[in-house]
Amino acid sequence: MANGSTSDSRTGEGAQNRRRRPGISLLAVAATVAWILGIVAFFYDPFYWALLRLGVLRTPARVLPSCGLYVVALVLGLAAVIRARRSRGTLAGRNLAIIGLVVSTWGLGATGLLFYPAESAANQASCLSNVKQLAQAMMMYAQDYDEPLPANRWSDRLVKYVAPDSSGSSLFVCPEVPLRRCGYAFNRALAGLSAADLRKLPHPERTVVIFETDLGWNGAGGPEALVERPRHRGNDAFAFADGSGRAIARDKQSDLIWRP
Repeated sequence: MANGSTSDSRTGEGAQNRRRRPGISLLAVAATVAWILGIVAFFYDPFYWALLRLGVLRTPARVLPSCGLYVVALVLGLAAVIRARRSRGTLAGRNLAIIGLVVSTWGLGATGLLFYPAESAANQASCLSNVKQLAQAMMMYAQDYDEPLPANRWSDRLVKYVAPDSSGSSLFVCPEVPLRRCGYAFNRALAGLSAADLRKLPHPERTVVIFETDLGWNGAGGPEALVERPRHRGNDAFAFADGSGRAIARDKQSDLIWRP
């Protein structure tokens, strides 16, 4: 009988210990998932484009999805650590949450501080290349058809002159607004001029041909049609009548020529 009682007692204690085994913190699990997705978001391009297409992400900066996920992981990880400490052993996952905090902090710093400036500079360089090639295509069209520069439906007319760049992106698309079909406009004041007329202008290096705008496909206008806020860290991209292109700060555009 004594042996039976002892056995029952041990069985009861084992069952009680099993019941007291701490459960894993869902916050710690969520934090882990968040920082893993942050890594995936940075290195896996389709993840970024899927967010854009779904409308979840409305910014062109590739680093922001991963930065956002790292911030989520930091918040969840901190909450998991605090809750595990207050649970007095009833919740596990504190170490997992601390790992998430370390990884997220490192990822946030590395992604935001090292890669965002480089990406912004690369986008500006790509945008400048786009506007210059569009201006050159405009000249080619005018020469081939012996016509003035087209203000109406200029985007439609230049499509066959403009091949996608090496990444497959359209030259009509500014990399800072990748979902906009066309991020550029033609200077309407030049309508009616030929390519030869542009070469005879007194200051072709300051005469605007193509500029950044939100007017969309076939957009044409003047300085009033510039984007409300410069897309490239305070600069707007322009292509000029001499075939050059420059990124110019908004407060340094007073010498640009819009009407020849």
